[in-house]
Amino acid sequence: ALVDAIGFQSADYFRALTGLAALGTLERARFAAPFVAWDQEQYQPSLLEQLLAERMTGSVRNLFGLLLLLYDRRCVTDAQRAVMVGGAGAQRLGVEYLDNVLEPAIRRVILPVIDERPLGEKLEAARALFGITVSSRTELLAGLVEEALDEAGDSAGFGAAALFEIYSTRYGRLYPSVQKIRASEYAEPLARETAEWISRRIDIAAHLRTGGA
Repeated sequence: ALVDAIGFQSADYFRALTGLAALGTLERARFAAPFVAWDQEQYQPSLLEQLLAERMTGSVRNLFGLLLLLYDRRCVTDAQRAVMVGGAGAQRLGVEYLDNVLEPAIRRVILPVIDERPLGEKLEAARALFGITVSSRTELLAGLVEEALDEAGDSAGFGAAALFEIYSTRYGRLYPSVQKIRASEYAEPLARETAEWISRRIDIAAHLRTGGA
């Protein structure tokens, strides 16, 4: 069960990373594996971008929490500190320790998350390990909004953040998704509230009638 949980957290990390790639934000970010950050004097990330980056950080933290249940607590804690807040040298030592002690099934899904491999290799690992690929921006946003149609399925607020991304970039192709959330009695409340907020600022129905882009 713990091995499955580790795999789930690793996949969650890669879903967030490929989400940022789909948004095109990684070109403006600093990718210091395993995390993504922005120079906010140069670029202010959107709410959705921030949530995806936080999901990556949370997944790494959760992975180490699971390792604490399986391996020496002090050594895992030291490796976590090295990976999450240490410099490049400390990070390499932390990864090397884990490479030596983790059983193969766990090492296979954790090291691609936490090691220093380049972004392109991280994305390839996502595909090879979990079949997770970089979708188009449209597919990403539409998928996140679709998840918000289930009131129990969007506790992190990604649907609302995707809706706000649609609004702030005036992404007319997905205005029907805003209407769909607004009309659904089963939608996650924050997403439905966001859709209502957007509809007070954009006449989506008129936009759709005229076939606006």
